[in-house]
Amino acid sequence: MKKSFVLLVFAFLGGWCFAQSAAHIEAIVEMKTLSVGEACYLAACAGEKITDDASLEKAFDVFKDTKILGDKTLQDTVRIDEFANLLLHGLGIEKNLWHSAVKSNHYALKTLIGMGILNKRIPPSKEVSGNEALRILTELLNRSTR
Repeated sequence: MKKSFVLLVFAFLGGWCFAQSAAHIEAIVEMKTLSVGEACYLAACAGEKITDDASLEKAFDVFKDTKILGDKTLQDTVRIDEFANLLLHGLGIEKNLWHSAVKSNHYALKTLIGMGILNKRIPPSKEVSGNEALRILTELLNRSTR
Protein backbone atom coordinates (compact mmCIF):
# COMPACT_ATOMS: atom_id res chain seq x y z
CA MET A 1 0.00 0.00 0.00
CA LYS A 2 2.76 2.45 0.90
CA LYS A 3 4.66 1.66 -2.29
CA SER A 4 1.58 2.29 -4.41
CA PHE A 5 1.00 5.59 -2.60
CA VAL A 6 4.61 6.64 -3.18
CA LEU A 7 4.25 5.79 -6.88
CA LEU A 8 1.03 7.80 -7.03
CA VAL A 9 2.77 10.75 -5.41
CA PHE A 10 5.58 10.54 -7.94
CA ALA A 11 3.07 10.44 -10.79
CA PHE A 12 1.46 13.70 -9.63
CA LEU A 13 4.55 15.49 -8.38
CA GLY A 14 6.96 14.41 -11.09
CA GLY A 15 7.10 17.86 -12.65
CA TRP A 16 8.20 19.89 -9.66
CA CYS A 17 11.13 17.85 -8.38
CA PHE A 18 11.97 15.39 -11.10
CA ALA A 19 15.13 14.07 -9.51
CA GLN A 20 13.66 13.98 -6.00
CA SER A 21 15.06 11.06 -4.04
CA ALA A 22 12.56 8.32 -3.26
CA ALA A 23 14.04 7.88 0.19
CA HIS A 24 13.34 11.49 1.14
CA ILE A 25 9.74 11.37 -0.08
CA GLU A 26 9.20 8.03 1.64
CA ALA A 27 10.55 9.50 4.88
CA ILE A 28 8.14 12.42 4.59
CA VAL A 29 5.18 10.11 3.92
CA GLU A 30 5.91 8.14 7.07
CA MET A 31 6.20 11.19 9.37
CA LYS A 32 3.50 11.36 12.04
CA THR A 33 3.99 15.11 12.32
CA LEU A 34 5.74 17.20 9.69
CA SER A 35 8.58 19.39 10.87
CA VAL A 36 8.96 23.02 9.87
CA GLY A 37 12.10 22.12 7.93
CA GLU A 38 10.33 19.45 5.88
CA ALA A 39 7.35 21.74 5.25
CA CYS A 40 9.66 24.50 4.02
CA TYR A 41 11.47 21.96 1.85
CA LEU A 42 8.24 20.78 0.19
CA ALA A 43 6.96 24.31 -0.41
CA ALA A 44 10.28 25.69 -1.67
CA CYS A 45 10.96 22.70 -3.89
CA ALA A 46 7.44 22.75 -5.35
CA GLY A 47 7.83 26.46 -6.07
CA GLU A 48 11.25 25.83 -7.64
CA LYS A 49 12.91 28.16 -5.15
CA ILE A 50 15.47 25.46 -4.26
CA THR A 51 16.77 22.34 -5.95
CA ASP A 52 15.68 18.92 -4.77
CA ASP A 53 19.11 18.22 -3.27
CA ALA A 54 19.08 21.36 -1.09
CA SER A 55 19.27 21.11 2.69
CA LEU A 56 16.41 21.77 5.07
CA GLU A 57 18.33 24.82 6.34
CA LYS A 58 18.40 26.32 2.85
CA ALA A 59 14.66 25.68 2.45
CA PHE A 60 14.00 27.28 5.84
CA ASP A 61 16.03 30.35 4.81
CA VAL A 62 13.68 30.89 1.85
CA PHE A 63 10.78 31.52 4.25
CA LYS A 64 12.66 32.93 7.26
CA ASP A 65 11.91 36.58 6.49
CA THR A 66 8.24 36.09 5.54
CA LYS A 67 6.87 36.01 9.13
CA ILE A 68 4.89 32.87 8.26
CA LEU A 69 6.61 30.76 10.90
CA GLY A 70 7.20 33.34 13.62
CA ASP A 71 10.01 32.15 15.91
CA LYS A 72 9.80 28.45 15.01
CA THR A 73 12.90 26.37 14.38
CA LEU A 74 13.56 23.58 11.87
CA GLN A 75 12.63 20.85 14.33
CA ASP A 76 9.31 22.31 15.49
CA THR A 77 6.11 20.81 14.17
CA VAL A 78 4.17 22.74 11.56
CA ARG A 79 0.48 23.58 11.91
CA ILE A 80 -1.97 23.24 9.03
CA ASP A 81 -2.46 27.01 8.69
CA GLU A 82 1.30 27.59 8.55
CA PHE A 83 1.71 24.82 5.99
CA ALA A 84 -1.07 26.34 3.87
CA ASN A 85 0.68 29.72 3.93
CA LEU A 86 4.05 28.15 3.07
CA LEU A 87 2.54 26.39 0.07
CA LEU A 88 0.70 29.45 -1.24
CA HIS A 89 3.77 31.62 -0.75
CA GLY A 90 6.14 29.03 -2.22
CA LEU A 91 3.98 28.44 -5.29
CA GLY A 92 3.02 32.10 -5.70
CA ILE A 93 -0.71 31.35 -5.62
CA GLU A 94 -2.96 34.30 -4.80
CA LYS A 95 -6.57 33.18 -5.22
CA ASN A 96 -7.97 34.97 -2.18
CA LEU A 97 -8.08 38.77 -2.04
CA TRP A 98 -7.51 38.88 1.72
CA HIS A 99 -4.58 36.47 1.56
CA SER A 100 -3.05 38.47 -1.29
CA ALA A 101 -3.21 41.62 0.82
CA VAL A 102 -2.41 40.32 4.30
CA LYS A 103 -0.44 37.07 3.68
CA SER A 104 -1.59 35.62 7.01
CA ASN A 105 -1.84 31.97 7.97
CA HIS A 106 -5.56 32.44 8.65
CA TYR A 107 -6.37 33.56 5.11
CA ALA A 108 -4.05 30.94 3.59
CA LEU A 109 -6.08 28.26 5.36
CA LYS A 110 -9.31 29.90 4.18
CA THR A 111 -7.95 29.86 0.62
CA LEU A 112 -7.33 26.10 0.70
CA ILE A 113 -10.77 25.56 2.23
CA GLY A 114 -12.32 27.71 -0.49
CA MET A 115 -10.52 25.69 -3.17
CA GLY A 116 -12.04 22.52 -1.71
CA ILE A 117 -8.68 21.06 -0.68
CA LEU A 118 -9.36 21.16 3.06
CA ASN A 119 -12.50 20.61 5.12
CA LYS A 120 -14.01 23.81 6.50
CA ARG A 121 -14.08 22.32 10.01
CA ILE A 122 -10.34 21.76 10.22
CA PRO A 123 -8.80 23.52 13.23
CA PRO A 124 -5.95 25.91 12.31
CA SER A 125 -3.73 24.47 15.05
CA LYS A 126 -3.91 20.90 13.69
CA GLU A 127 -0.49 19.35 13.12
CA VAL A 128 0.19 17.97 9.65
CA SER A 129 1.36 14.42 8.94
CA GLY A 130 3.71 13.74 6.05
CA ASN A 131 1.07 11.78 4.18
CA GLU A 132 -1.44 14.61 4.58
CA ALA A 133 1.14 17.21 3.50
CA LEU A 134 1.79 15.42 0.23
CA ARG A 135 -1.94 14.98 -0.37
CA ILE A 136 -2.53 18.72 0.15
CA LEU A 137 0.39 19.64 -2.10
CA THR A 138 -0.78 17.28 -4.83
CA GLU A 139 -4.33 18.66 -4.70
CA LEU A 140 -3.05 22.24 -4.76
CA LEU A 141 -0.83 21.58 -7.75
CA ASN A 142 -3.65 19.85 -9.61
CA ARG A 143 -6.17 22.62 -8.92
CA SER A 144 -3.80 25.52 -9.56
CA THR A 145 -2.91 24.26 -13.05
CA ARG A 146 -6.54 24.09 -14.22
